[in-house]
Amino acid sequence: MLCMRINLPTFFAFLLLFSISAFSQQQIYFDASNSLLRESIELIQKEQYGTARFKINQIQRLEGHLSEVTRSDLAYSDALCAVQLNDQDAAEKFDDFGRQHRSSQWSARMKFLEGRVQFEEKRYSKALDAFNKVDTDQLPSFEKAELDYKKGFCLMKQNNIEEAVLSFEEATKTESPFRNASHYYLGHLFYTMNEDQKAE
Repeated sequence: MLCMRINLPTFFAFLLLFSISAFSQQQIYFDASNSLLRESIELIQKEQYGTARFKINQIQRLEGHLSEVTRSDLAYSDALCAVQLNDQDAAEKFDDFGRQHRSSQWSARMKFLEGRVQFEEKRYSKALDAFNKVDTDQLPSFEKAELDYKKGFCLMKQNNIEEAVLSFEEATKTESPFRNASHYYLGHLFYTMNEDQKAE
C-alpha cells in the first residue's frame, strides 16, 4: 500500500487560492478596501498621516461596497489624520461625522479630537464644551492626562478656578507631557487664590 504524505502548508495554500477564486467581484472590492484599510491603520500607527489620508480617500471611493461600520471607521481615521496634520478641513470633518455617523462607536472620541482642534485655535469655551462630552473610560491614560490638562486650562481661562484646580490635579497623577505644565498652573492658581484671600 502506497502512503501519501500531505504537505499541510501547501494544502492550505491551495485551499486559500481555490476559495479566493470562487468569490464574486464584490469580494474583490471588499478585499481591496480591507487591504487599504490595514495599510492606512499601519501608517497612522507610524504617524505617517498624510499617506494614511491618501489611502483612506482611496477606500472611501469604494463607498457602495463598504459597510456602515467601515465608513464610520474611515471617517474617524480621516479626522484623526486631519487633526494631526493641522489640516484646514479638520473642523469640517467633525461636522460631517456628527451628521453621518451619530451612533458610531467613535462619537465620544470625535469630541476629544474636536476639543483638541478648538483648543489649538484658542476657542476655549468651545473646546471645553467638546471635552465635557468625552467618555473618559474610552481614553488611554496619556490622553486622559491631556484631557484633564486642557480642561483645566479652559476652566482657568474662564476664571473657574476651583474646577481648574481639580482638573490640573488629575493631570498630575499620570506621567505625561502635560504633567509639568499642570504642576506649574496649579502653583499659579494656588498663589492667585492665596493673594485673593490676603486682599479680602
